[in-house]
Amino acid sequence: RLPLRLQRVAPVALKQCNPVFDEDFQPDKSMDPDRERAAKQRLTRKIKQEKKGAARELRKDTAFLSAARQRERDKTSAYLEGRGKRAMAIMEEQEHSWKSQKKEKRQQAKL
Repeated sequence: RLPLRLQRVAPVALKQCNPVFDEDFQPDKSMDPDRERAAKQRLTRKIKQEKKGAARELRKDTAFLSAARQRERDKTSAYLEGRGKRAMAIMEEQEHSWKSQKKEKRQQAKL
């Protein structure tokens, strides 16, 4: 008498997923058989590219204008800063001369 065994079944082969290559593939050309739909897709793609280009140009223009405004602001702030420094220099000069005169008067009073 033979011992019990499971029935032997032939192993099932895995499904092969080999890609199909097209030798004359062109990525910019639509493979859609419906010509109207292909034309619509082409126009949609062109509109999208134009929008992106317009947005890029707007960013460039904005960057240029903001840089020009910043140069103007820097120029005016440098002018105002220079004016303030000149005023401070004049006031320091006056204070120095006033203190030196005061010191001289004290020294003369001591004599």
